[in-house]
Amino acid sequence: MTELPAWAQGFELELKFDERLAPHTTIDIGGDARWFAEPATAEGTAKLLLALSTAGVGWKVLGGGSNLVAPDGGVRDEVVIHPSKLNEFRIKDTRVTLGAGFALQRAVALTTGEGLAGLQGLGGIPAQIGGAVAMNAGGRHGWISDVLESVVVAMPDGKLHTILASDLKMGYREAHLPKGAVIVSATFDLAAGNAAELKKTAGEITKDKSKKQPTREKNFGCTWKNPDGQSGVSAGKLAEDAGCKGLAVGKARITATHGNFIDNDGGATAEDVRQLIARAEAMIFAEHGIELEREVVIWPEPRLSMSSRGG
Repeated sequence: MTELPAWAQGFELELKFDERLAPHTTIDIGGDARWFAEPATAEGTAKLLLALSTAGVGWKVLGGGSNLVAPDGGVRDEVVIHPSKLNEFRIKDTRVTLGAGFALQRAVALTTGEGLAGLQGLGGIPAQIGGAVAMNAGGRHGWISDVLESVVVAMPDGKLHTILASDLKMGYREAHLPKGAVIVSATFDLAAGNAAELKKTAGEITKDKSKKQPTREKNFGCTWKNPDGQSGVSAGKLAEDAGCKGLAVGKARITATHGNFIDNDGGATAEDVRQLIARAEAMIFAEHGIELEREVVIWPEPRLSMSSRGG
């Protein structure tokens, strides 16, 4: 049995060793995480951050893994925090509080079923609540920031802090969280509505997404942000016009369905994806003179130690 590191001792924590990251990402790519922590409570998350901060150990947060490419070499020197056990679901009148690990589509289904309006426009978006808030999930049918009231975050000082949505300065695909903060829950101010109509709307949006985007394949969602948010030409159209559809490196391929999506055709590596994105970006710049900003997060490969280099 692997011995617990010093920073993990003294409080209750579910810690896995050498956990494969690929199954925790929607594109199914990534090596092993040396430490994979799944705190069961908000307070436990705060204790973990304090312990890591005191020990000088860094961390990364992996939620639903829908906008992430994990490294082929895994994560060796930092702790991967997976908030999947933070599954709180609480309704009071029209206010709903959800844990960071709660699946967004389950939240859409439950709130619309309760006749609460506000999240139905997010139908079909694969994410957990924490990640959905951090990236301000949404689109032409509405944004999560439209109904977000506040978030509770764990901080490296070991405390929980409540932050109002207005203080997060949320914009297109962004929320300004304090450095080192990990979202543990979010509260939404919804409105009373007709359950049948809300469920129908969410279902129609999900079906429309499935027709236009490759939602059944292994991918991480959009590769690039639209250059002008939602107001101008889309990144997918720019990629298509530059001839990127069908472009492949190894087993990573830009889909024929949508120019902003990269599929794992079976056995793709993070390096395949990096090279494919770089090649597509060069083509897009050559065609349009536009440098697209990436929406997908690509974690860096771990540095090789002297021993692993054979030196």
